[in-house]
Amino acid sequence: MSTPTHSALQQSRTSIERRLSDLSTHQIPRLRSCDSVAELQAAEREGNASVREARELVQEMRLDCDELEGSEAQEWRERIGEIMAQLDRSQAEWRRALLMARQVISRSHTASARRELGLDSNSQYNANSSSAQTQAQGDDKLATASQSVTDALQRTVQLMSFELQKSSYSSALLDESSNSLLTLQSSYTSFGDILRNSKGLIQSMERQDLLDALLLLLAALFFAGCVAYIVKVRVWDRGVGLLSFVWRVVTLGRSGGAAAGKLKEAAKEKASRLALQSSASSASRSSKEALIAAAAASSTTAINKAAQALQAASTTHAVDDPIGHQHADTTHSHNSDHTPREVIHEEL
Repeated sequence: MSTPTHSALQQSRTSIERRLSDLSTHQIPRLRSCDSVAELQAAEREGNASVREARELVQEMRLDCDELEGSEAQEWRERIGEIMAQLDRSQAEWRRALLMARQVISRSHTASARRELGLDSNSQYNANSSSAQTQAQGDDKLATASQSVTDALQRTVQLMSFELQKSSYSSALLDESSNSLLTLQSSYTSFGDILRNSKGLIQSMERQDLLDALLLLLAALFFAGCVAYIVKVRVWDRGVGLLSFVWRVVTLGRSGGAAAGKLKEAAKEKASRLALQSSASSASRSSKEALIAAAAASSTTAINKAAQALQAASTTHAVDDPIGHQHADTTHSHNSDHTPREVIHEEL
């Protein structure tokens, strides 16, 4: 599976291989064929630039390789090691070619100088040749030392740039971490505010629930009281009144039966008493019959009427019969303090 990092590594590898191939096939042969100082310096600058660019690409490959994981990262590390070894070999070959080119140019300059001065003697030629060789060796050593210093400085610059990139990455990571911490702090602050608001809302809801429960309880009690009152008025009071009415009717019936029996006995006694009187009038007999009928009917109104009729009959009998009148006066005087109703009750 191709990724951006993998593509970047492939491109860097292709660029390095192209530069190394150009260095081996074109620049080194060109350097060996240089016959002037200007041409040598131009070829040297071009070769150093190619080597420097190749090393920078290798550093970029190392940075990209750090982003990979697993076996793929290990594989690319091995490839980078092979590329570095090839780059070191090409750089060493480049240095040898540069030294050889410098020697050739130095010798050519010495020969041209000899020709210009016209020095044809062997002694002078040998002396000049030995001095030229000594100077060439010194130049070679100086070039080698300067090249080593240059390479060391280049490596130092590359390491410093690599460390600078790492520092920039670290600074970016620190900035991102700081922003994340600030975001997290603001989130926790807002979350704390939400919790406090939720707590207050829950407390107010609990108080409202308590008030609602009290209102419901009071409403239930009021409803139960209303239902009890309606049941009492509609059912209990009417039922108790009906039962009491039935009880009164039953009790009145029983007491009326007993009173009727007593009244019958009293009527019989009164009838026997009146039967002794020889001149009992028809009014007396009618009053007795009315009294007996009233006793049988168990009616208070009939009893009163019977008592009034009995009193009227007694009065009439008293007028017609002196003996009966005297007896009635005696009875009347005995019962003068009582009403006819009380007389009947006394008779009972």
